[in-house]
Amino acid sequence: MKTCTTCATTYGESESACPSCGTTTYMKTEDAPADRVAAAHDELPPSPLDTGAPPLLPASPTGLSPTEKNWGMIGHLAALAGFTAIPFAHILGPMIVWLMKREESEFVRQNALEALNFNISITFWAVIAALTILVGIGVILLPLVLLAWLVLTVVGAMKAANGESYRYPATLRLVS
Repeated sequence: MKTCTTCATTYGESESACPSCGTTTYMKTEDAPADRVAAAHDELPPSPLDTGAPPLLPASPTGLSPTEKNWGMIGHLAALAGFTAIPFAHILGPMIVWLMKREESEFVRQNALEALNFNISITFWAVIAALTILVGIGVILLPLVLLAWLVLTVVGAMKAANGESYRYPATLRLVS
């Protein structure tokens, strides 16, 4: 059984066109007669934008280069180095990006600095949450702080990839 792509009518394999709307459907271009493929191609009007030249990359509405956006994103994602066994890697990652790129791009500087301050703050909040384990509430609070760290790091990276600077909530801006 075949299903028409235009009207969704089901019809038999032996039929070459949909009985309801008359649409001829082929599974692959190779199955279609050559003259039908050529006719279908000729029916399309030429694009007024087609100059024959290869397409250029669209200009960024933010005026940022793709490299700047990528480094801004890396500034946030470098915090995921915290998943390694290296102590304070979640702070060292954004710090390295900030130190390397702060004079090359204001956008990268802002994003890496924001990620650095956020990860310093998260360390502070995680220590507070860990201390509250003694009272019992930290058992719930510490996983929530760590989940917020992961989610907000990814959000910051996505914003930077789109050319936007991201301000983390509950961040102590200690480094400027």
